[in-house]
Formats: sequence, structure tokens, C-alpha cells
Amino acid sequence: MEHIRKQSRNRRKLRQSAGRAPDASETDFILNRCNEALRKYTTDLEAHLGSVSHRLHLTESELRTSREQYYLYMLEIELENRMNRQAFVDTNYRIALLPYCLKESHLKCKASRDGIEVECKACLKTCYIKKSSDILRKNSVDPYILSRGRVRKLLEDLVLEHGSVGVLGMACIAELIAGMRLCIKAGLPVLGIPLDANRCPRWMGTMHETSVDLQALERLVDN
Repeated sequence: MEHIRKQSRNRRKLRQSAGRAPDASETDFILNRCNEALRKYTTDLEAHLGSVSHRLHLTESELRTSREQYYLYMLEIELENRMNRQAFVDTNYRIALLPYCLKESHLKCKASRDGIEVECKACLKTCYIKKSSDILRKNSVDPYILSRGRVRKLLEDLVLEHGSVGVLGMACIAELIAGMRLCIKAGLPVLGIPLDANRCPRWMGTMHETSVDLQALERLVDN
């Protein structure tokens, strides 16, 4: 796992690896196998990278995530889920942090702050935050809508209150891997499930609704 994390930080070196023979190194082998299995999830990525402005290249590093980095991030998420699932289940308190971009964008969201974070009020049955929240609550995981920038303080407060805390993150892949690594550094068992696509204003310029694989979510948290 440490090898995957280390390699994923070097975009230039990964690009060089992608052009070599599959068996040239361990990283080359991993990238080749990932490309075979995961390339359908990274269609039109190069076109996106070419469209990112120079200003955003400097201020929004996630927007510059390369194909090879996406592959290693997806692999890391899957491995962390397999390694951490039982520890997550065994914690005293479990929380899920959901992104605002899952809500129905054409309606005024009625979610409101409930102590530690923003809670879904189930105002629309078709909303993916509502659908996800139903699955999570059924499996004893408290769902909240993430307020960006408060994660570290939130986790510290929860550990003080409950002792052991498990965290499930839901986000686009580049944001998700950053959040999962923060939890790992804090010693918290963490699971992650990527959104079906990157469609928030950071990626698209304007808000577009996105979704998440609800069956995969249920399998991940099923006790």
C-alpha cells in the first residue's frame, strides 16, 4: 500500500511508466493491469486535462489528476476498503460524510445542521443523499452532508466523544483519496466509495447532478 501511495504522488514518473513494457517494473505491471480493467472509467480524461486553465492548474490540484493517478487511487480505495471494513464495523460510532453534489440541484435542499454536521431531511425520495442515508442508517452509520474544510476538527470531536470512530467517505476519486488518507493518518478505520462521475462546478463550471452506486454502498456497509 505504501508503494502505491508513494508512486501516485509523482505524476511525471507515472506517465513515463505508462509508456514502458508491462513487466519493466512493479509499477509498470500494476498500471498495465489497471488500464485493462479501469480505462472505461477514465474516458475523455485527456480532453478534460487540456481544458483546465493555467490558473486552476495552480489553485486546484485535484483537477490535474492524471489517468495513471486515477488508476492507483482506485486501487488504493479498493484495498483500503478490504483491509479496514471489519475495523470500521467494530468501532463505537460510525459516520458517513456525503457531498452536496449528490442532492437534487433543482430544488431547495431542506437539510439542516444537527449538532456536528448537516443532516438530510429526506425531502425528496429521488435524491441520492436521501437514498444513501436510508442505506447507511439501516446499517447503523450516521450520514451527514460534509461542510468542506471542517473534517479534521469534526473527527477530533467525534473521537473525544465516542472513543473509537469509523468513517465512510463519498466523493469524486481525487477528493476521496485525500480524505481517506487524512483518516488513515489520524488512525481511524476508513472506507470510501467514489461517485459515479465528477460533475460539481469545480470540474464542470456549473452544478450538474451526480450519483453513486447504491448497491455497492450497501455491500460495503452491510453488517
